[in-house]
Amino acid sequence: MKKILLFFILAMLLSCKSESSLDGIYEYVSGKGNNGNLYESGCSIVGYIELKDGYYYNGLTKSSQRFPFKVENDKIIIDNPDGGQLIIDIIDENTIGLMGCLFRKKENETQPVEDTNENTNKKENDKSINISNTKIEETSLNSLRKFNGEYSYDVKLLSNPILKKRLISLIGKKRYEYMKTTWAVEGGIMVENDTLEAGGCEAHNCDMTNFIIVIDLKKDILYVGYMIEGEINKFGETNDFPKQLLQWEQENIKNKNEVFLNQLER
Repeated sequence: MKKILLFFILAMLLSCKSESSLDGIYEYVSGKGNNGNLYESGCSIVGYIELKDGYYYNGLTKSSQRFPFKVENDKIIIDNPDGGQLIIDIIDENTIGLMGCLFRKKENETQPVEDTNENTNKKENDKSINISNTKIEETSLNSLRKFNGEYSYDVKLLSNPILKKRLISLIGKKRYEYMKTTWAVEGGIMVENDTLEAGGCEAHNCDMTNFIIVIDLKKDILYVGYMIEGEINKFGETNDFPKQLLQWEQENIKNKNEVFLNQLER
């Protein structure tokens, strides 16, 4: 009785070892032993077979389905819950065969291709976070928030690399250079309700040549009001102009009219 019990224990251990030694990812080998195989296109779609911890996966259903398998006489037998069996031939220690197609074991495969949906989503979210953070570091104007209450000249606002790049992209290099050299008289930078506002004008000619920069810090959108000798232009990374820019436009129109009327009265 002891001998029979020992035999069954050894058989179970050998079976477990055999199954675990098969663990790995087996990729479809196109054109090697598959010539003329009716199922070759189907095997190509499947792509790979993975055996891991006693379960069978494939490249078609990925981690959404898995089935337990067992090994009997150089055969991998997978029981389908709906009935029937899928039988995979063990060709050698690195090769298995399914419906006449060959699948070769990947070498030095330490991490399975398959992840749970939760892990896959986590990786995609981490990737999105990394991309998002990179974008904030390289292009976002949110860092200008710290200049609240400062003067544009003191903090070199128009020379800020991120803002400069966005300004040139929005209004063009010539307009940017003119605004930078003409921006002489200014008020302080104001940040309120996630909106940054800064303005400047030409010395002794503020009524006719002045500028305003408005930034929606929450949405990271830049707007510019640009008036040269009474000609008003509005620029925006969207056409949904903020109230600060529209008020600037109305004030300049009013000032232009007053200047024109004063000239007529002279």
